[in-house]
Amino acid sequence: MLTLETLPAWVAALYSLLHAYPWARLGLGERRDPVLAAVLTVALSAGSLGLIMLALAIVQTPPWFGLILVLSLAFDAAGWLLLRRTSPRPSPRGPHPPAPSPHMERGRHSPAALAAIAACAAIIGLTLFNAGYWPFYEDDTMTLYGPTALRYVETGRFSGGGLYDAYPPLVPLLMAVPHMAGGAPNEYAARFVVAALALGTLGAAYALGREIAGPRAGLAAAFLTASVPIVSHWAASGYTDLPAGTYATLAALFAWRAYRHARPADALLAGLLAGLAALTKNGALLLAGSLLGWVIYTYWAARGKTACGEPLRARDALLIAGGWLLAAGLWYAHSLAAYGYLVPPTGWIDQADHSLRALFGPALTPSHFMIGGLLGFLGLAAQLWRLWRTRWRFDPAAALLVGFGVPFWLVWWWGFSYDLRFLLLIWPLFAVMGGLLVDRSLIWLEKNKGLKPLVGMRWRSWLLAGALIALSLPALWMSVDNKDDLLRAPLMDDSARHRVQLGARWDVIGWVRDNLPAEAAIVADDYRFVYHLMQDHPGIAHAALHAEADVHAFDAWIVGPETTLPAWAAGLEPAFEAGGYRVYVLD
Repeated sequence: MLTLETLPAWVAALYSLLHAYPWARLGLGERRDPVLAAVLTVALSAGSLGLIMLALAIVQTPPWFGLILVLSLAFDAAGWLLLRRTSPRPSPRGPHPPAPSPHMERGRHSPAALAAIAACAAIIGLTLFNAGYWPFYEDDTMTLYGPTALRYVETGRFSGGGLYDAYPPLVPLLMAVPHMAGGAPNEYAARFVVAALALGTLGAAYALGREIAGPRAGLAAAFLTASVPIVSHWAASGYTDLPAGTYATLAALFAWRAYRHARPADALLAGLLAGLAALTKNGALLLAGSLLGWVIYTYWAARGKTACGEPLRARDALLIAGGWLLAAGLWYAHSLAAYGYLVPPTGWIDQADHSLRALFGPALTPSHFMIGGLLGFLGLAAQLWRLWRTRWRFDPAAALLVGFGVPFWLVWWWGFSYDLRFLLLIWPLFAVMGGLLVDRSLIWLEKNKGLKPLVGMRWRSWLLAGALIALSLPALWMSVDNKDDLLRAPLMDDSARHRVQLGARWDVIGWVRDNLPAEAAIVADDYRFVYHLMQDHPGIAHAALHAEADVHAFDAWIVGPETTLPAWAAGLEPAFEAGGYRVYVLD
């Protein structure tokens, strides 16, 4: 909620997304690109601020927002000074992308293209509204990322307990920024920051598709990213998959640009963005292998007929490695030293489904991916076919997309296919493959004289525009939570919004805050109590009590409606009850 009291938190949230604009301009060089500049600004702003906070946490500096702001402003000032002194220079070697063909240029202004743009814009707007209107609710946000952010605000460091504390910290650190600036937890601004970074996947997919094949392919990629309901559902959740997907897609884009244009900045950004992806989610560590494979590929393909650039030099490889270490090296060195492992063993690998149906899950789950899942996997098949047709030298675009997307997809299938959400990290790459398929199919139709009447009539473009709007409706619907409650009371206050999200739990939280002292040790068998109660009662724990001896460690016990008390507790009377939730004050 935006009030005079919460204004500092919202200003800090916007600052955390925009402050690195001069560095984005420097990274892009002479090529002015509003979409890519916007996405890269958000990515570098969030990443640089997170790295500053991470370094301060590791050296155990007290959590002082003023110091974070000073260091960030100094970083920004250096960027502005370099930008003023650096004149645009052409790429030192390598061809530039060909100018879009006339049919591509016409397609950018067609009713279908405008419909796709309108759908993407509507999904972005509704998702950001949803993030800023409703408080936290999703499981991991309330049990992992949200509490980690609060611990940083309170202590300036991570707790060091291992396992989940070893999760990459970029998202919790970004959540902590509005908390620190506003002087109190602000779930709305925190959700907004993470949602904005997650929605960068749309712009990154557009930029990558356009860089490879032109504006129409880029727009198709952005639409296929935005129009799948699972994206609009998770974008505002506070989860790490889509923010990591923004960085992963940008890493692939700048790896491609480094090959095509040979700018040192592109190579550095490829490694830096891949490192920021790994600082956001452990699964993105696979991108380091993809980057290494890409460097090797450019040497392999240099003398082939399919080559469209020059091999990356040793200098480029060092810049990629240096960028990755700059972004991710500090965290993973700390994780290894503090917790004893790079990646915590928290995956439920034994629940993975090794069937072919699971392997092609997105294509076979229209409720989650709509037609985008099918087109994404058909696009993958097309890229694999191009690799086969150009075997031993390989088509560069196909090599890039397959090399960055397929390794993660296969690892997901073998170890983590119990949850389709994890695939969101590479979904924009599948959307780009689907966008390339759509673009090449339309080019084929336009070149086929017998079929040209089917694509040349304007009313058919209007028909396609209508189809695109219809295909985007499920994603638009999923972009906003609790729509009935919102329509009934659009101006509800903070307490009412929490009651919608948490139900009777919110009444229990209010009673505990009003009636139990801050030093009380509380145990709850419902994890959704922990995030809110830890703000006033640091002694809150999430556990189920089974033995009577365990009771003596706590002052209060919160149980849910489905909890049946053990025999030794049958005589306890609740001090408060709401919606089946009971609070027992223990002697």
